[in-house]
Parts: sequence; C-alpha cells; structure tokens
Amino acid sequence: MDKTKLNEFLKAGFMNGKIFVETDEGIPQGGVISPTLANMALNGLEGKLGEEFLICRYGGDFVVLGKTKAALEIDAMDLITAFLEERGVKLNTEKTSIHKIEDGFNFLGFHFREYKSAIRSKGTKKGVFLVKPDAANIKRIRIKIKDIIKEIKAKPMYVMITKLNSVLRG
Repeated sequence: MDKTKLNEFLKAGFMNGKIFVETDEGIPQGGVISPTLANMALNGLEGKLGEEFLICRYGGDFVVLGKTKAALEIDAMDLITAFLEERGVKLNTEKTSIHKIEDGFNFLGFHFREYKSAIRSKGTKKGVFLVKPDAANIKRIRIKIKDIIKEIKAKPMYVMITKLNSVLRG
C-alpha cells in the first residue's frame, strides 16, 4: 500500500455543490472509498489471528469464528484490538458482540445459526448450520412489495413484474 498516495487522497477534500470542503481527518461513513480503505486496514488480520480463528470480511465488517467463547473474548479480542490500534482504528464497541453459534448472529442482512441435531453431529459440528435472510430484512422487503403492488395495480402486468423483480433480486 502506498501510504503517501493514500494520505494525499484522504486530504484532497471534496466539492459540495460549488463549495470546496477541506478534509483534515477521516472519511465519510458510506463514502465510495470507505470499503476499500477498510479492506486495506484489515489486510493481514487473518495472519495475525492464526489458524485458531476463522475470519469473514466484507468491506469494514467482519466476523471472527472460534472454538470457544472464552477464546474469542480473550485471545481474539486482544489480537484484533492490537492489530487495529497499529493502524489507528478502533473497534466499534456498540457493534461488537460475541455469540455462541447455537444462539445465532446477524451479519450483512443474514442470520447464521447452528441447530443441534444428534443425527447430523460430527466432529466440531453439532448439527445443522443454516443461513437465512435476517427477519428485519424480510419484513422490510414485504413492506416494499406491498407498496409496489398498491402503487402499480392499475398499470400493465409487465410494469409490476419489472418493479417486483428489481426488489426480489436485490
């Protein structure tokens, strides 16, 4: 990573209409460069955590999986905190939480959970692992579909199908 170019980019400022706004620090949340910068900052975290933990990253979001809750609370959190501090980044404590896989967790609009099953258990697997859309997202999409149907019911069917497909396909 070329830190000089990155620093120049971050200090370049931006146009708000016809007004130039200087940037002294940080980047706007949701900005187009935000996921790229987050990935740059997180590169190497997998190596720091070692083979004891698995990590899944997307933009600035990530999930760390470990064999025990204690290993995550003590070992992983210490490693992650130190890794991020070297880069001038802090974990958002409001968004950071530790869960047992049996209780499930939400990540990027999906709910991940392992359900116990004596028949399907093998090794560290205790049953059936399911990934399904988060309940809040399902509710939001249902409302959106209902609104589209109300709005377009007097128009030709292909118009409704086109609008609904865009919502259903994401």
